[in-house]
Amino acid sequence: KDNSMVFDTTGYADDTVKPQCQDQPVCEAPVTVGGSLQKTGNLPVGEVYTFTCSEGYMFDLDTQEKLKSAEPTVEIPCVKPTENETLVNNKLPEAKCYSGCKQTEGFDGTISPPVKKSGSAPYSVDDDVTFTCKDGFELKTPSEGTQKCKADGKIGTGVAPMCVKKVTPTEETGSADRLAVSSLLALILWRLLFWS
Repeated sequence: KDNSMVFDTTGYADDTVKPQCQDQPVCEAPVTVGGSLQKTGNLPVGEVYTFTCSEGYMFDLDTQEKLKSAEPTVEIPCVKPTENETLVNNKLPEAKCYSGCKQTEGFDGTISPPVKKSGSAPYSVDDDVTFTCKDGFELKTPSEGTQKCKADGKIGTGVAPMCVKKVTPTEETGSADRLAVSSLLALILWRLLFWS
């Protein structure tokens, strides 16, 4: 192949400025969405691009699983191009972060809809997220049953709702009856001790 190039120095103060021809493979910076690269431009093979999600953005759950981390940073190594005709690898994997909300931790029940695993944050901004307690339990604060994923990355207040054991009317009556009997027994005992 012809490796010659024409370089126009018009407009340069110093006509000794010449382009440098490369003899070693390099990588073009990968396409990024929702974050930024620590280094930009071409890197030699063997170096690494470090991509970090912008504040309020995160990787999708599939990516977090592959990275074995929820940290918003990934390293993309510059590898030799697969085609022998070129010295530039412009096929590095794309790096994407998404705005939205993480999974809610610590809720003892069912959350719906299920989290999205790929192509977005677990929940997108404005998604409605519904919390349902296990059988025999109910939300301590019923108004927390459905909450929105907000732009600040939190679902509702950011704290999981609390489930409490349901109290049936018979349990409430039984409780009151036990209290009445206990009070009556205490009164009888007091009279026996102090009035005798």
